[in-house]
Amino acid sequence: MSGFVWPQEPQFAADSERRVFEALRRHLNDGDALICGQRFTDPTHGDVEADFIVFLAGVGVAAIEVKGGRVSYANGQWTSQSATEAHVIHPTDQARKARYALREFIEKHPDWSRGDLRDGWLIVLPDTDVDAATVLAPDAPRSVVIGRNDLDQALGLVYDHLADPNNTRRVSAKGWVDTALDLLLTRGTAQRDVIAEAAVREAHGDALTREQASVLDQYAANQYVEVRGGAGTGKSWLALEQARQWSRDGLRVALLSFGRGLGDTLRAQFASTKRQHRPAFIGTFHQLGSSWGVVAPKDAPSVWWTEIAPAEMTVAANALAEGHKFDAIVVDEAQDFSDNWWTPLLASLRNPEAARIATFRDDNQAVFGRRGRPDLPFAIVTLNRNLRNTRQIGNAFAPLVEKRPELLGGNGSPVTFVPCAAEDVVSTADDQAVALLDEGWDHRDIALLTTCHRHPVQREQQSDGSGSYWENLWSGDDIFYATVAGFKGLERPAVVVAVDGFREDANPRDLLYVAMSRARDKLVVVADPAVLRAANLEFTPAGTLRVIS
Repeated sequence: MSGFVWPQEPQFAADSERRVFEALRRHLNDGDALICGQRFTDPTHGDVEADFIVFLAGVGVAAIEVKGGRVSYANGQWTSQSATEAHVIHPTDQARKARYALREFIEKHPDWSRGDLRDGWLIVLPDTDVDAATVLAPDAPRSVVIGRNDLDQALGLVYDHLADPNNTRRVSAKGWVDTALDLLLTRGTAQRDVIAEAAVREAHGDALTREQASVLDQYAANQYVEVRGGAGTGKSWLALEQARQWSRDGLRVALLSFGRGLGDTLRAQFASTKRQHRPAFIGTFHQLGSSWGVVAPKDAPSVWWTEIAPAEMTVAANALAEGHKFDAIVVDEAQDFSDNWWTPLLASLRNPEAARIATFRDDNQAVFGRRGRPDLPFAIVTLNRNLRNTRQIGNAFAPLVEKRPELLGGNGSPVTFVPCAAEDVVSTADDQAVALLDEGWDHRDIALLTTCHRHPVQREQQSDGSGSYWENLWSGDDIFYATVAGFKGLERPAVVVAVDGFREDANPRDLLYVAMSRARDKLVVVADPAVLRAANLEFTPAGTLRVIS
């Protein structure tokens, strides 16, 4: 066994992926590389994940999609049959998107100077035998399909596909694999080691999060489920997965969040899903109202959002035609919903006696002071395993919550506290963000969050409207600037928190808990120690917050 493998000890959610990994790794040669679970934020396709990327030094690079179970194609649809149920799948679409996202990322990287990539895509069906002459689907010729009976020669089949003389792209010059890996994994310098380690932790966190899907299976018989968990416990992923399962079961589902950024992120997760398997609605509570004709007037006062809109939405919900009502409701960040917001939501149900409802909440993140909850007999599920933040970040914000989470996110760099005068907080935070760029972090890895006032860059970006501002969340090429309240439910590998004061109605502890937990791998907090002491808080030399009396 030779070649480069990343991560060195990958975690797999399914045994089928592990078997494919072993089959590919077994025959790697010097100069080849195998990358597992690589994710991209692609400007065309949104969030894309390649199960495997194989670099073969002599020929090119291939994106590989793995689908376990007994896979078949009929009536224009791919299906995977497990021991208990069948699922519609999209292997060729996913493999193609991964290929083009990989090509886009490398070829358009400013540090890539080796011309076009010679690339391709394949699908692997490790539980399905494929005959020598079989063409499973119009878009899946035999040359791109590796079946169970092919696993022993899987890497050779990848080589044959890439070496196809019909592929007119030339092989890049010697050393192209190392250059591509340096760009993909941000390897190559001591400064960038921390970023490569962050990528390893992210892959590990993804695997742990997928394991939590079993939570939904345990409570599948309950009509009403309330999932409680702290930051980083995988609530948003579970909310998305619950909405996906119910939609796949044929229910008309509304998937709701409070914040626009989280709503857009959830929507992007379904971009490649067949329309009939997506929730009927994905977005914020007030966007749902807008879809019913309850539109905010220009310069609407706060009372419109909190009182008038819910009342008008209740009238609109009662007037909905049966075909526009819902069979199930999933609410992420449910602690931010008021009690009166639930009135129109419950009125929008087609059959309230049989409707399914799942909420996902963390009352320590209720920075708006709402904490609404419908009066229903919820089965309570509690999550206490933080899967996302490094131990250093988790330990830093742990004193702000009553129950300390179990930290599984791995080790990272120490949390940095930068003291300065209150009037210098924002400019110092800007300097810290630039320092992160110098360390090797990409602009898109970094968020700069303010605790009270909008950053000047945020104000400028929002001058063109909130729509264009939120489009920069994943597709922009710059640091993302937001208030802590606006960034709730979201995350970035590296976060700079500028403590520029606290609103009178805000709980500083809750706000800082939300702010600090947005960082997955690197956290910098900039504050005037006097401002923290006024909130009965201080940073310790170990880089953790301490509550003082």
